[in-house]
Amino acid sequence: MKLPRFAIENSSFTWMAIIFLTIVGVRSLFIMPRTENPEVSIPGSSIIAIMPGASPVDMERMIALPIEEVINELEDIERITTRVRDGLVIVSVEFDFNTDSDEKFDEVMQQMNGIRNSLPEEIKQLEMFQWSLADMAMIQLALISDSAPWSDLQREADKIQDIISKNHSISKVRIFGLPEKEIHIKLDFEKMAMVNTTIEQVSNAIKSNNINIPGGDVKIGVQSLRVISSGSYQDLDEIRNTVVNAYNGNLIYLKNIADVEYGYEELKHLTRYGSKRMGNDEGGHRCIFLGLSQKEGLNVLETSEELIPVIEKIERELPKEMHIELVYNQAVKVKNRINGFMSNLLQGIILVGLLIFLSLGFRSSLVVVIAIPGKEK
Repeated sequence: MKLPRFAIENSSFTWMAIIFLTIVGVRSLFIMPRTENPEVSIPGSSIIAIMPGASPVDMERMIALPIEEVINELEDIERITTRVRDGLVIVSVEFDFNTDSDEKFDEVMQQMNGIRNSLPEEIKQLEMFQWSLADMAMIQLALISDSAPWSDLQREADKIQDIISKNHSISKVRIFGLPEKEIHIKLDFEKMAMVNTTIEQVSNAIKSNNINIPGGDVKIGVQSLRVISSGSYQDLDEIRNTVVNAYNGNLIYLKNIADVEYGYEELKHLTRYGSKRMGNDEGGHRCIFLGLSQKEGLNVLETSEELIPVIEKIERELPKEMHIELVYNQAVKVKNRINGFMSNLLQGIILVGLLIFLSLGFRSSLVVVIAIPGKEK
């Protein structure tokens, strides 16, 4: 009973403490970060290797097992999971939850750099990712157009990406559903036959002109300069002017037997979006998606309020054949959940206060009603 007696005998101090704690609590309620996903640092990494044409047996023997061996040398490993498919290996390593995620990811990268040269040269892609919940999109946009070419959609998507990335609350803006840009060479077989040129000659000429070949060293006094012949193509004109053969004493350029132009890869998946307001009779409209990820420790409601006017301005400046739809906004869910919590809290206070008032009287019910919010925290 010492604490109640102390509070009663020092009523001025007690009231000051209550007022101070109330102010701190109300302030924390308004400034605390609000997001749907908790800020949890997960110590784990994923390694993805792509080698087109390789069977699952070869992928496991030549790639998966060597990676597992070097990763298994690390400490504090919780589990290692490997998935192998045709031309694809995904190795996921999870560390003990009490370890530092950044430090463990650095160790994974060091181990992988140590064996990179021993892995097959045919690997087209080898990437390492650090697990993070912060990369989840807080807003998803659909850039929609049924008629605009992919190049126009990509140009506008890049503009949107640049504009939104400048916002101090956004960590990254990713584009989904856009096919990879390629260079298409359309050969004219009649012209090729006239100048006695084969497809193999064309292929070899392009390959040999698109590589960097060491040219040796040049010694100037005590200094030695390394010479590399830069053969990488910089634009379409360089490709068009590639010499592919010689016929009757004349050089045959690629532009003499083919059309060279930019294009896009064959679609491997379709991205479409439709809503009741837009009409969805044909399975949605062609689009590409943009995912906006927020930086850690920020309020998703404030970030959304900053971005909505920016998105509306972008919508007004788009070409007539394009428009933007807001597919997902995490702030709406967070706001609904906060409102639901406050509503349930208020209902609980009223119901409990009413029951105590009917059974014990006004003073006892007032004490309980004041104590409920603190108990909920």
